[in-house]
Amino acid sequence: MELNSKKNQKTIVVYLKGRLDIPQVEETEKEILKLLDMEKSSNLILNLRDIDYVSSAGIALFVTIMIMLKQRGKLFGICDLKSSVKRIMEMVEVSVLFNIFADEKEAFEFLDSEQMEIAG
Repeated sequence: MELNSKKNQKTIVVYLKGRLDIPQVEETEKEILKLLDMEKSSNLILNLRDIDYVSSAGIALFVTIMIMLKQRGKLFGICDLKSSVKRIMEMVEVSVLFNIFADEKEAFEFLDSEQMEIAG
């Protein structure tokens, strides 16, 4: 599993590449939590354009991240899902739990509008 990230104002974008299955989830979780610990005031977008498969362990990771960010009053989004990954999330009926976006631009627009709503 490859993991890269970039910071854009108050949002971290994490790019994952490969399969998000049981063997990769533990290390991926450590890396993402380390990023979130360093940037406690940041929102998070997971860009999954290079993810071919997400197991139930990967979905559990998304839930863990979402809960952590919600407790901090921060936002979480997932974008650029391949149709196969989107289908998996719909089959296990978790797609309604997450803010899922077509691309990063759409995710940032949502985060910006939510931040304005919170501030306003």
